[in-house]
Amino acid sequence: MNFQRHDLVKVYKGSSLAKARVLHTTKSDCLVHYQGFSSQHDEWVPHYRVLLDTDLDDLHIQRLQIENKRLKDELVKTQAELKSLQATVDLNAHSLQQQQYQIVSDHCKKALGRLQSVLEEKQSLINSWNCVICLQTPINCALVPCGHTFCLHCAVQLTKCPICRQPSVSPLPIFKP
Repeated sequence: MNFQRHDLVKVYKGSSLAKARVLHTTKSDCLVHYQGFSSQHDEWVPHYRVLLDTDLDDLHIQRLQIENKRLKDELVKTQAELKSLQATVDLNAHSLQQQQYQIVSDHCKKALGRLQSVLEEKQSLINSWNCVICLQTPINCALVPCGHTFCLHCAVQLTKCPICRQPSVSPLPIFKP
């Protein structure tokens, strides 16, 4: 059997097997270091007394168990960080959505304010076409010679223009475009 340097092996030592590590090998012998002993106990043994240790040694198993536990802990930590990050992303998305709603709301309020002012202006324009005397009937005539406008009902009762005090000759009907 071919043994390599650092192979874990079992060596027949008397009637029992001892765990060892191969330090050097030749065609017929292996220099082995017995686990748990000082280097003074290293010895050359013939190949027929050496068996390849197919089972992992306890130290190697412990190392694997420690590494496995470390990886599990790291996984748990990473999952917790991921959840925290996801919560932050969700919060940021919610915050961004609220900001967007606020912008749309502000835009709607401004548009509503502009619409209100246009409606008020239109109403004042409509009101400006009402007679300044009765404030209800639309303007439909002008006084001659001054040209001030009133409703026909009020204009026929006037002898003087209430705005400029000029004598009124007669109301002249006017038509809106």
